[in-house]
Amino acid sequence: GGESGTVNSYSAVIHPIPNLNIGPDSMEVDFPHTLTSNIGNVTYLWSNGGTGSYITVTQTGTYWLTVTNPFGCTASDTIYLYTGTFIGTIPGSEIEVNVFPNPVDDILFVKVLPDKPLEVKFELISPLGRKVYESESARELVFEDEVDVSSFESGMYFVRISTPEGQIVVKVIVE
Repeated sequence: GGESGTVNSYSAVIHPIPNLNIGPDSMEVDFPHTLTSNIGNVTYLWSNGGTGSYITVTQTGTYWLTVTNPFGCTASDTIYLYTGTFIGTIPGSEIEVNVFPNPVDDILFVKVLPDKPLEVKFELISPLGRKVYESESARELVFEDEVDVSSFESGMYFVRISTPEGQIVVKVIVE
């Protein structure tokens, strides 16, 4: 005997996931910098709350974009933007901090320029939160130091500069 039965056929429409790319994982740029979506016919949500096809950013950091197409499919991409030299000030002070180059694969330089003689503490913290380098100065008008990171494991490190007037933490990529 043969078998008889019912054959049901269905048709399905498969909508592709948006192919989003806002750039490489990390990129050296000059600020301000404009990040742009490479696709249209989607809704946008940027890490800063923006909902347009582009945002303009002004500082080192990680930025992301999530897009949603009309079928409800989403895609996200993240980028870390940095400038080769970090120049900033300790919040609430006039103390200038320079950290360069970034990313770094050999010698990392740190320069702190207080507006008056101050004690300065420089710490380099590993991606696992371990202090891998530390130095301190007495009351000086210029603090300069350098660290050979060529033997360090690759990853995101943190430079912490502390003074009696406050501190600043700078992300540094060791390659």
